[in-house]
Amino acid sequence: MRSRSPPTSAEGGSQVEIALVYADGTSETRAVTIPDYFTDIPANKPAFCYVVRDLAKWGPTNKMREPNHHNIHALDVAPDANRELASIKVTKKPGRSHLLFWAATGVLAGAAENPGNTHLPRIFSDGMILQRDQPVPIWGWADPGEEVRVEFAGQTKSVKADAAGKWTTMLDPLPASATPRDLHVSRITLHDVLVGDVFQVSGQSNAASSMDSCKRFPGTTDDIKNTTLPSVRIFAVPWGQFHATPQEDVPATCVWDSLRPEKNASYSAIAFYFARSLHQHLNVPIGIVRASHAGGMAQIKMPKEALLSYEAGRKFYESGIKRTKVDGGYPSSDWNGAIAPVIRYGKRGIVWYQGEHNAGTGSFGYRETLPVLIRSWRESCGNPEMPFLIVQLPAHEAQGWPMLRESQLVVFRQTKNAGFVLTIDHGEKDNIHPADKKPIGERLALEARRLIYGEKVTGCGPLYDGFTVDGANMIVRFTGGALKKIGGGFTIAGEDRKFVPATAVIRGNTVVVSNSDVLKPVAVRYAWESWPTVSLFDEHGIPASPFRTDDWEK
Repeated sequence: MRSRSPPTSAEGGSQVEIALVYADGTSETRAVTIPDYFTDIPANKPAFCYVVRDLAKWGPTNKMREPNHHNIHALDVAPDANRELASIKVTKKPGRSHLLFWAATGVLAGAAENPGNTHLPRIFSDGMILQRDQPVPIWGWADPGEEVRVEFAGQTKSVKADAAGKWTTMLDPLPASATPRDLHVSRITLHDVLVGDVFQVSGQSNAASSMDSCKRFPGTTDDIKNTTLPSVRIFAVPWGQFHATPQEDVPATCVWDSLRPEKNASYSAIAFYFARSLHQHLNVPIGIVRASHAGGMAQIKMPKEALLSYEAGRKFYESGIKRTKVDGGYPSSDWNGAIAPVIRYGKRGIVWYQGEHNAGTGSFGYRETLPVLIRSWRESCGNPEMPFLIVQLPAHEAQGWPMLRESQLVVFRQTKNAGFVLTIDHGEKDNIHPADKKPIGERLALEARRLIYGEKVTGCGPLYDGFTVDGANMIVRFTGGALKKIGGGFTIAGEDRKFVPATAVIRGNTVVVSNSDVLKPVAVRYAWESWPTVSLFDEHGIPASPFRTDDWEK
């Protein structure tokens, strides 16, 4: 079938009924005319696709990538600009099955005719990256009992939708490939699909802070302008996806897009630098699923069942459900809207940069909450040992941060297959959103290379490993690389439990700490302040984690 220009009123057509379905569950119907040549497409050919450029105007798209695609034309339908559009259904069409169109308030993912109503979550769309070297889950919806056929890279999988219209199948492990290929799901065709390593980046606002917001850090503007990497792609779930119940999909604005100058400013800085560094080292496609929200305790980012599995979580749930609306404090609300719809997507690991909202009264309890979250996320991924990279909070003047950092360290040490990235040498005293995300993203890449790829590198610096007392000296042991540079930041206490500044000297993999006025030392602390002096690093310039040898406060 040859391409056609957009229809004019002179071409005639057929009257059909269009149902516009909004994200809030409401809908409205319109009578519209579809050109005759559209209705005459043979049953074995893909139909025209329709897209919406914005809420007020339907129009053609320039996202066609394959020469055998038909032109995309416009329906003269304007959705309500005050409501988020979820989908459009052609509900009456003579002699043909109904069609389902996934529409977007920005740009629509290409939608094709689907007899039987087969459709996919939005994370399965043009430009996506599939996880290499492990079974790849593909899922979606169809009419109950309908057979769905998935084809990719020489594989063909068939599955029938269950009584609820849901289906899931698994592709066999795939080798990495930067060659764009099509993935077919029944009559849906997704284009420009690559295979590489996929990571989910989640947490609070510092996990989502954009490259644009970090321009005051030297070099960020140049990185925005000069980075073009077609094989590094990001799928970003927008902020504020709070729901009282788990959702099956994300907003229609979500698309896969690559690192390129015209888009880089909008990407998460952590994700940008992490993905770029990994790609440059591994030379395979890297995909990022960014699902993080500004603010919110860890308790809103885990399933309800996980919250109810421990006492503090049950108390949080019981107090939270008394709220009159679903927002950033409602139990599981961020999980329900932003994380649940994408957590099953095949991935190599998870990056977690969160804790700011749990600091303060929840700092000590975080060492119980975070393991529950990690376990529930791994279960939802179908991988009980999914690599989990924890970013320790940087320097910042705020209540409870030293204890929160310690809780993060405790969780890392107690969690199998976890990574840890130290950032205490970065941050801003009066700004909770530091601009220096590049070193953190690059350390995350190093830690991923150690944890996941088995390389002899690390994004984690020296870690406290015990102490002995030798007269008036406290001798503190460390694991990690060779200790370099020493200065302030150490304090020491005697039996009176009063900490005073201390002198620190490196001896091998130990630091000897003392104060001439403390003759019988019993405890040492290092960088145990919200905005501390940082002086201890390894030979690669990565800082030691803040620590204390005592347990006098909880």
